[in-house]
Amino acid sequence: MNSGYQQGRIFLIAIVPEFSLQYAALPKAIKKKFTRQLTHLKDNPKHNSLRIHKLKSRDFWDFCVT
Repeated sequence: MNSGYQQGRIFLIAIVPEFSLQYAALPKAIKKKFTRQLTHLKDNPKHNSLRIHKLKSRDFWDFCVT
């Protein structure tokens, strides 16, 4: 899939087993929002709705779902 975001960076989205268990218990509406935000992250990490920010002292980033 060709995205509009091209900055020469490669990033990895890692989903740990603990998340998968918690995700399974979420309401459908939250799962839908998560999927939409994950698509935004993949296609355009600078999308305003993500409110993305780097975690302190780490090379990890955080984004908002709700």
